[in-house]
Amino acid sequence: MAWEKKELIKNILIIILLSGAFILFISRTGQGGTQKYFEGEVLENNGGYITIEVNLQYNDLIEKSGEYVEIDTEEVLAKRDFSVFKRGEEVRVVYDEFDSLKEEFEHVYAIYLKSEIIR
Repeated sequence: MAWEKKELIKNILIIILLSGAFILFISRTGQGGTQKYFEGEVLENNGGYITIEVNLQYNDLIEKSGEYVEIDTEEVLAKRDFSVFKRGEEVRVVYDEFDSLKEEFEHVYAIYLKSEIIR
């Protein structure tokens, strides 16, 4: 019983440390230690790609990418169950750069439901 309790505590500490490292990594992305992100609405999720309409307030990204972006879920670094992103859901996408020539993101770190974000 004592061994199981120690193992549980060890596993919880590992999860906390890994979560902290991931948050630190995400917070250091982009220029000047600030992360780049945009928010938008899911238009389609076919399992392999998620199409998102970029909110108008992210005009700089819209000028580069257009009003809609398509993200390959296999390319998102933070793996998760992407089926939670239903049509009409508001999301935040954390990325580093958008390559206008290739018309794609260099790296997409994570996609979150806006309801998951603590303000």
